[in-house]
Amino acid sequence: MALDSISPLSAQAEVMCILPLNGDVYVGGGFNFAGGNPVSGLALWNGGQWSDVGGSGLKPNDAVEFMVQVGSSIYISGGFSRIAGKPVRNFARWDGTEWIPMLTEGRGVGVRMIAANDTEIALSVPSFTDFGFGQHKGLALYHVPPRLHVEEQGEFLRVSWPGPAWRYWLEQSATCEPGSWSLSAKPQDGPDKTRFVDLPKDGSARFFRLRRIPVLKRE
Repeated sequence: MALDSISPLSAQAEVMCILPLNGDVYVGGGFNFAGGNPVSGLALWNGGQWSDVGGSGLKPNDAVEFMVQVGSSIYISGGFSRIAGKPVRNFARWDGTEWIPMLTEGRGVGVRMIAANDTEIALSVPSFTDFGFGQHKGLALYHVPPRLHVEEQGEFLRVSWPGPAWRYWLEQSATCEPGSWSLSAKPQDGPDKTRFVDLPKDGSARFFRLRRIPVLKRE
């Protein structure tokens, strides 16, 4: 798609990042309108019109400063405190159907993405920030977890993923609400360098995610 075919955003719009993806163009920055529609911070151009991205619900004066595709997801960072009605601190992920806050309320003040590759995202952390396993300041490296595969195995539900270099454990939840996540059983080694957890098929868990367990070095 030629950029000169895209209609204007709004007067005094400040574009900070652009991501072409699958024939569409995602644009982030500081703006409150896109093609006459009330859209703040992040907009999608589909070749004919502007729209919001997945009901992000960014407020006027919110800004998306950095955007990158990693795997099948889009990660954004900038100055915003809610995404799709959920509390967040400047760092969120769009998986194509849902917005997922990467840092929650009270954490991650001033955190910004500065670089990324296929498996890692570098973050600038200007103040001490709780990433769930300790306080950090300066630079942090977020390791993008591998994709989960879910299938029935007799009376069990098997959740598996490629065996990465980093240690991941599976978390499960019935509601996907903050505070509802719990660690599952210890992962087992599967075929073809995979890791898996078998769960009761009739259990309450409906949502799954991976959590990297930090390896603590003994002195």
